[in-house]
Formats: sequence, structure tokens, C-alpha cells
Amino acid sequence: MWTHWSIYLPENYPIIFPVKVALGQFHQRNGHVVWMFQNGNGGYTVDNQTNGGTLETKKILSDSDMRGKWNDILVHVRWDSGDDGFFQVYVNGETSPRYSWFGRTKSPNKEVYFKYGVYRSFVSRRDGPEPTQVALFSDLKASRSCHKAASRFDCVAIENDFKLRLQQLESERAQARLFANPCNSAAYRAIMPSQCE
Repeated sequence: MWTHWSIYLPENYPIIFPVKVALGQFHQRNGHVVWMFQNGNGGYTVDNQTNGGTLETKKILSDSDMRGKWNDILVHVRWDSGDDGFFQVYVNGETSPRYSWFGRTKSPNKEVYFKYGVYRSFVSRRDGPEPTQVALFSDLKASRSCHKAASRFDCVAIENDFKLRLQQLESERAQARLFANPCNSAAYRAIMPSQCE
């Protein structure tokens, strides 16, 4: 699945950290959020919450990258509750992801949907009242095809790069399985037959 949106923050957009501000999220129906795009102390940060809380974060845009500019975000995802999922985030026409995750992308038996807007939580962390925050969103599209979701990205280059990275991951996983049980290797069995009986 491919999801694209453009986001714009005005020059005078106020940062209200340590209040948590999300500017887009992938949420599970009748479940927890799995992927958030946080504003935090400025910029745009991917927040992997596939386990129900923050697993890892990665800043994909700085505060200065966002103020007074439109930014294009493209997410390529395979929703999977096991090891076969992936979540790739591309920015502003780049063909290599600024964030890349392989593994669980959602909980079992959950449908995922995209929400956008300004979402604040933990507002008690600051003495209010909080200033108004405005974020503009445009060009929201979701499709099974990159070409239909993202007109300002080179989908052929993205897909070719992704295939190479996926092949490398599959090779690394195969090697890990082999080292986990060396008796799967014919060469090892030939040298150490008694170890594999």
C-alpha cells in the first residue's frame, strides 16, 4: 500500500514541547496507534509504536525543513503482524527512504487507517493555555500503486531500490537461519557429520 500527503507548517508555527503533537498517524481500528508522525521539539519524526508504545523514532525533517515550505511524504507499507511487513518513508521526491523498517507493522487481525491533523496529548506537561497550531495538508492519496499515489516521486527508481534492499534482507535472514542451525549446510554436514546426527 502506498500513502502520500503534503504538509505545510507556517513560519510562525509554535512548538509546544513537551506536549506531544502528532501531525499524522496510522491507527488500528479498535486498537492502538502503530505509526505516528510527531512534531515534538520541531521537525517531523516517525514514531514506531507497533508494540503499543514507542519502539524507535527517526527524525525525517528538521524544524527549518518544515517552516514555510510544503513537504511531500510517501509511505510504502505492507501491513503484517509477523516478520513479513515493512514500512518505508520517502521525502520530497527522494528515491531512498529516510526511514526503513522491516518486520511487524500492525497487530494481528487489525485494520489500519490513516488520520491527519494536529493531535495533542499530554497537554498537562505545560502550563496552559496552549497557542493555536496550524498545519496544512494537501494531496492525500492512497493506492496499491506508487504511480497512482505519488506523482512527484520517481516510482520506478523507488521500486528498484526497494527490491534490492528486500533481496539483501532476505539473504541476511537466510544466513541467520543457517547459522542458527549449521546442520542445514551440506558443507558443514560433510565436515562434521557426527555433530548433526
